[in-house]
Amino acid sequence: MSFNYSNGMYIYNGNFSEHRYGDSSALTFSSSKSKKKHPVEEIASKIDEEKSKKRTKRAFAVGGGVVALSLIVAIFNPHVSTKLITNLKELQNKVNIKVKKSKGDLLASKFYKVVLDGIDWFSRFLSYSNNINSVKDTYFLQLCTEEKSFTKIRNKAKKERLQKVDNVVRKIFKKPHLFITKLGDKLAVHTVNRSYRIAEKDIQKLENFINEHKSKLPSEQKLLLEKKLSELSGYKEYLQQESISARLHQQESCMANLNTDIRSYFQKYRHGFLNHYVENRKHFNENLSFWAQDMLQSEKDKIVQKGEEFVGQVMGTTPISNGGYKDIVEILSSNLDKSEVKSLNKYYNNAKNSLIKANKNECVEYFDKKRDLTLGSAPTDIVTAILGLSAGGLAIAMADDKDKKISHLITGVIPAIMGIGTNIVLTSMLFSGIKGIAIGALTGGVFSICGSKINKARLNAKGKTDDEEETEVSNA
Repeated sequence: MSFNYSNGMYIYNGNFSEHRYGDSSALTFSSSKSKKKHPVEEIASKIDEEKSKKRTKRAFAVGGGVVALSLIVAIFNPHVSTKLITNLKELQNKVNIKVKKSKGDLLASKFYKVVLDGIDWFSRFLSYSNNINSVKDTYFLQLCTEEKSFTKIRNKAKKERLQKVDNVVRKIFKKPHLFITKLGDKLAVHTVNRSYRIAEKDIQKLENFINEHKSKLPSEQKLLLEKKLSELSGYKEYLQQESISARLHQQESCMANLNTDIRSYFQKYRHGFLNHYVENRKHFNENLSFWAQDMLQSEKDKIVQKGEEFVGQVMGTTPISNGGYKDIVEILSSNLDKSEVKSLNKYYNNAKNSLIKANKNECVEYFDKKRDLTLGSAPTDIVTAILGLSAGGLAIAMADDKDKKISHLITGVIPAIMGIGTNIVLTSMLFSGIKGIAIGALTGGVFSICGSKINKARLNAKGKTDDEEETEVSNA
């Protein structure tokens, strides 16, 4: 222990207790372990915590904004609603089973029938709501890319003026519209090709394992196994780039007249409400479906059936078919030990699941995406997102000075653009709507946090504090 006496007080290692003249109180010491923060340090710590909370809140706000914008785009995107309708149909089938089981119970039977009718009407209404999007998309496509004749305009001067306006509109919007649509299609095609590459690699791993262990088989079984492997080599052509491209081109061909058919059907539907001999409610209920899907359903069913038949023949995924690889696995399994059988089944299941997923991406997901792109959905999705992001642009325009405008841009607008952009790209890559929205929101939140740090460093370099900026950006 060391004491210093100065100016009427004892000092002990920086923590002191006073003993003034005439004071008989005992000398006390404060331990360094119980040392409290200086009031200034506490205030500074609280300020840092508040700033951190503000940045976190902004990140959540940006993420929430991305979710809201993504939901707006999703509502105007038939691909998402189709999945919801599929889930409703599955629920409808479950309720239908309940109806059959409750035939002896009159009250329960009536209840389930009411629920069944409600689900049926709601799913048909959701399907019908997609027509708003289809009509909107196809007429926007026509506005941006197709030359108009204006045959119904008899006034020559007026007709010429409209044709000039049409030429200007197409000159400005045609190339961007077609570019965005083509880009969306490329992303979807890339996803299909990538899924088949994954399936091909998994099948190759399965074959490698089979070839490594086929020596354990008796000669007759070995010859049979090799014969089946030789037969399966013919199916591999289906997985090649040229075959995939040909099948996707076939899908495109069956949609060649889709825009014309949708516009024509819409005109007939619209005139149906003007027909005094047709009851409006009846006319509405008779057309309560997704027209574009109905027009292409027979072609889609053929494509899906062919794809499922291929997978069934190769992997044995249908009840009536033992596919080539499934037969090979059964032949080989009887001559392997437990650990080897486990590995063989693992390779087989990986290959089967990869091929099923690739086939679904091609025959279901890509078909639906190609239908939407043919109608012109990609550019209108982007326009919808831009309109939603315009609020951020307004906040920048209303900011008092250049620094505040830059702060709004870095911490709010750019993260929101990255978030919604991520969602649109993932949807084009055949990701589910919910997954795309979640990843988009996460992306927006991460960019917001990074933007806040960049903005703070930018202001500090100028010798400014970000307190005022933080408050105003958060309020925005």
